[in-house]
Amino acid sequence: MLAAVGNRVEGLHRSRIGELALPAELAPGQWRWLTADEVAGLRAPARPAKALK
Repeated sequence: MLAAVGNRVEGLHRSRIGELALPAELAPGQWRWLTADEVAGLRAPARPAKALK
């Protein structure tokens, strides 16, 4: 998307995916298994977006 408008990404930090927030103590390159509840939450239908004020 960014390249399509002439921009270049030099770095990317993902701190959350949907409702799943990654723990601050998880260093770059580290990983952990997801809990059953976290997996279920990622598989659940998305909630409607909140209206902007």
